[in-house]
Amino acid sequence: MRGHTDDVNGIVHLPDGRSIITCSHDSSLRRWDLESGVQIGDDWRDGRDEARVWCIALSPNGKTVASGSSDGTVRLWNVETEKVIAKWAGHTGIVRSLCWSAGGERLVSGSEDGTARVWDVGSGKTPRQTMLGHTDYVTGVAHLPDGRSIITCSGDGSLRRWDLESGAQICDDWQDEGDKAGVWCIALSPNGKIVASGSRDGTVRLWNVETEKVIAKWAGHTGRVKSLHWSADGERVVSGSHDGMARVWNVESGKTVLGPIKAHERVFAVAYSPDMKKIATGGQIEDAVKIWDATTGELLSMLKHENQIISLAWTSDQNKLISAAASCISIFDTATW
Repeated sequence: MRGHTDDVNGIVHLPDGRSIITCSHDSSLRRWDLESGVQIGDDWRDGRDEARVWCIALSPNGKTVASGSSDGTVRLWNVETEKVIAKWAGHTGIVRSLCWSAGGERLVSGSEDGTARVWDVGSGKTPRQTMLGHTDYVTGVAHLPDGRSIITCSGDGSLRRWDLESGAQICDDWQDEGDKAGVWCIALSPNGKIVASGSRDGTVRLWNVETEKVIAKWAGHTGRVKSLHWSADGERVVSGSHDGMARVWNVESGKTVLGPIKAHERVFAVAYSPDMKKIATGGQIEDAVKIWDATTGELLSMLKHENQIISLAWTSDQNKLISAAASCISIFDTATW
């Protein structure tokens, strides 16, 4: 899929199963046909606005896309009309992360200004709540299953839990005995009871959501952990690091059960297949997506790609794997590997 003129930062699947939407530093969103790879319609742009788009998130009903930009704004786009239906200002830094509530009534944004904000989708421009506390970039947001709280992570080395109604922080910062290594990513377990975090110092931690304490700390990577993904059964976590390695960890034993696999110069994205039989990795140098056997670590396929891979996503039916890189999106048919 060719058309974007700068880094592609995000991808979402539409419910029709036939198209995707991407966002880019070229200030546009674009819709693509999965079969032909052809762009559908024109670029999605908000007038003459030239702010880079850093992230997108699809609403639970699939009718609205939220986008976060370099100018600190959050926009809502109607998928059918491809037009902006709301534009919210408030952040003073790049909006790097977005997450919808399960019911679609609220949207959480995380920004480089160190704040997370909760927006009421139905009320318009005024943020429902602003979560103040982080002292560095907010790098990730996760909604908890209770529908009443979220967890954020930050370059300040902490995770924090927030009440969606009041905007207040719930209890203290989540810190691991004074450790201040910046947290680059978080991933919630399938059952919603454990959060995995990846840090600048190369460690992966598991946090008990109820006690807010570290229950496991895994060392092995020698570079920052940039990506995490849980297996569907919640028994394993795959991590990707700037040390070029991918590792699969057994949640119960804490041991590396697969790897380290020298995947790329730097690993930026990892993803388990829905059936847990394969792992996809993407990163810097080589310009390829690599597919690994999730049990043996054997390299099964190397899918040529233009530029370094930033993100990966499998379709729920596992028939396709989608990758995003600088100004390029690729769709791979798993039946042809």
